Amino acid sequence: GLEDGAAGDGWEGVRAQVNSDAQGVVQATGLTPGTYRLRIAGTGYAAKVTDGFAVGDGEAKELGTIRLAAGGGLSGKVVDGGGAPVEGIGVSIRNQRGESVFLFNMASTGSNGRYELQGVELGTYRVRFEGKGYAPVEQEVAVTAQGAVADTVMVRGGTLVARVEDERGQPVADARVVLFDAAGRRLERTLSIVNLFD
Repeated sequence: GLEDGAAGDGWEGVRAQVNSDAQGVVQATGLTPGTYRLRIAGTGYAAKVTDGFAVGDGEAKELGTIRLAAGGGLSGKVVDGGGAPVEGIGVSIRNQRGESVFLFNMASTGSNGRYELQGVELGTYRVRFEGKGYAPVEQEVAVTAQGAVADTVMVRGGTLVARVEDERGQPVADARVVLFDAAGRRLERTLSIVNLFD
């Protein structure tokens, strides 16, 4: 799809969706002058988002050849400790450098606990599962042309409650609290389909 370069991270920025022809050529006409990006996906290929490019008034913009890398899919099932499917668990992936892999390479489990991501470049990733009321889980997975399966078991997360006061015992509003694990790593929330609109 063709999306407005000034758009946010949601689908609201999509301005046109076209399919390539038998020669792989794509053409979008009647574009309002502005900055755009292409989001490209094809069966068996990794999804790709181009850098932003400007289209001027009446301009015919030639982007040249855009090469897609081979891709695969990632699927699996998420259950609770009793083996029951868990609905609404966000699934997101990061590459070996710890970078999020495209905003839309995230999914949410259905009522059967299953999820599926397509258009993932072949390679090794960290898959993160998180949902309200559950402790997040991460695991490593290798995506091949045949795809990959990453199933997981979610456990209920604990709750932390504390009151922040000054030296006189008065509450401190808007205090910034950062949580660290036992190894001293800062715990951070990952953007997922579950918390995208929180």
